[in-house]
Amino acid sequence: MRTTAALSLSLVLAGCSSAGTGTGDEIRIGLLLPYTGKDGSAGANYERGVLMAADQVNRAGGLYGKPLHISYADTHSSVERGLEGAKALVDEGVVAIIGPENDELARELSPVLDNADVSLVTPSSSSVAGSATSGGGLWFRLAPSGGDLGIALARRMKSEGVKRVAVVSTSAEYEVSFAKGVQGRLKDSGLSPVASQTISSGASGFSAPIGTLTDAAPDAIVLAADASTGSRFVNEFAVIAGSRGIRWYLSPTLEQQAFVLNAFPDIIEGMVGVAPAVSDNKAQTQAFSDAFVEHWKGLTPTTGAFFYYDALAMFALAFNGAASDSQSATPSSASVRAHMLTASGGTGIVVAWDELAK
Repeated sequence: MRTTAALSLSLVLAGCSSAGTGTGDEIRIGLLLPYTGKDGSAGANYERGVLMAADQVNRAGGLYGKPLHISYADTHSSVERGLEGAKALVDEGVVAIIGPENDELARELSPVLDNADVSLVTPSSSSVAGSATSGGGLWFRLAPSGGDLGIALARRMKSEGVKRVAVVSTSAEYEVSFAKGVQGRLKDSGLSPVASQTISSGASGFSAPIGTLTDAAPDAIVLAADASTGSRFVNEFAVIAGSRGIRWYLSPTLEQQAFVLNAFPDIIEGMVGVAPAVSDNKAQTQAFSDAFVEHWKGLTPTTGAFFYYDALAMFALAFNGAASDSQSATPSSASVRAHMLTASGGTGIVVAWDELAK
């Protein structure tokens, strides 16, 4: 994994706001992730990617000669509680926040972080549009939007010869964006979905939408949901309607161990998902995966862990460059942003994931 390559595959510029002052002799960066709630299975794996990058940064001398400290906040898979967590991180004196994994929360965070002069870097799941002005919140997104990934999955489905497609999603912004990407691409290729259903993550059951889908007789179902809702839905579908002859296509949000562990094994077999490409260098991707497994005692990285590693690595490079230019541990927002853009531009020195010290 190269920091430049991993970004250039899918870069959507939304900028990067100011770096703050840090706290005492440390430079603090906040990590805002779901550790509990419906999206809770994602947080720990992404955190491990950030901690591996932080180890690299600190072994190389930290940020502008100061130790890098990671502070944590749990979104609890909730916009309201996520905002509380973000404000707590700001109060701790973080210079940036990495995350979150929720579009609605990310949108609400923008003015809060603007006012606090804190940077926001969104590594993976995001569909919030970028803004070219600081008044709308400056963003820097590493992964493709949900809509783009939906288009990619629809192309795959078309190539595999599906004829009757049903689309199922929750009402979460990312999943809606993904579903719209699928539907738009299918319609452009002359293949309109035979059914479209919105399911609630808080529903006790899904008999009504499953009945609608069964009546539509699809040969393929696209499912865009969180891991908990997704596993419950496919299990109930198998019980009510069976799954023979149905091809399942999944959103990136279902690339979680919780989905695999909680869904019936026989229905999971043959499912196809889509996720952002990690790197164009398979050897480096494998090397990072092997290092992750060794460091975390057998645990394997999800795609998101790669992007969270890159998010911290990219911000660290940009912060150090800006601090060096200004000869200060409190570089200006314009300088940090300029260095973030330079570091992601694919020019200059190529820095592999394990070469941050260079």
